[in-house]
Amino acid sequence: MTTIAQETREIRSFTDLRVWQEARILVKQVYEICAHFPSGERYGLSTQLQRAAVSAVANIAEGSDRYSIREYIHHLSIAQGSLSEVHALLILASDLNFAPNEAIDERIEQSLKTGRMLRKLQQSLRNRIEHRI
Repeated sequence: MTTIAQETREIRSFTDLRVWQEARILVKQVYEICAHFPSGERYGLSTQLQRAAVSAVANIAEGSDRYSIREYIHHLSIAQGSLSEVHALLILASDLNFAPNEAIDERIEQSLKTGRMLRKLQQSLRNRIEHRI
């Protein structure tokens, strides 16, 4: 039995997915900005923000290796929720003046870009399900 990622010739692994690559960029950006947060936030907002960003990357990867499209969509939905969490936490970091607004805005834009790509992938997968019936 082949996995979802193996069904498409161009996509041999989750690392070939552009959305995963964009989510990976977001993780790096999140870690970079968290390094500038107050030291008292090491186990607070900083950790939660990092975990949410990593969760998005991990769920995209995990979903791509599932055996059903529905499972894949489910994991992409979890990744989408993690991106929303990143967005919300970045807004809080801005409210608390933990980093310059420009830096936070850059990360928010990256999370939104990744989210748009995830929605398109989810819709594409839903279309595949509809056309199989």
